Amino acid sequence: MIKFNVLYPFKPGMRFDHDYYRDKHMPLLAKCLGETCRSYTIDKGLAGRAPGSEPPFAAACSVYCELAGVNYLVRSASTILAGRRRGMISMDSVVSASFAQQGRAPAA
Repeated sequence: MIKFNVLYPFKPGMRFDHDYYRDKHMPLLAKCLGETCRSYTIDKGLAGRAPGSEPPFAAACSVYCELAGVNYLVRSASTILAGRRRGMISMDSVVSASFAQQGRAPAA
């Protein structure tokens, strides 16, 4: 099983369309991944640690996929990041991936 996270840093005055992300974007991602995608979660940033402070992230998602689909995910991420380096894609998100074998903690 693989879990990858996408985090969208909060910026004052930014607009993040949570309805679109929930209703269109994530279902499209799940459809593209097919049976490899087991599930996903979406979180909306509401507040920071201190009372009245802004959240560190406007939104975050976690996608859980079967290990068999890792090659597809790596190729897709490589293509997206290569486009970003060439200035073709503008993303303000931070992508992190964590790998774990099902039922076992990742090796240290």
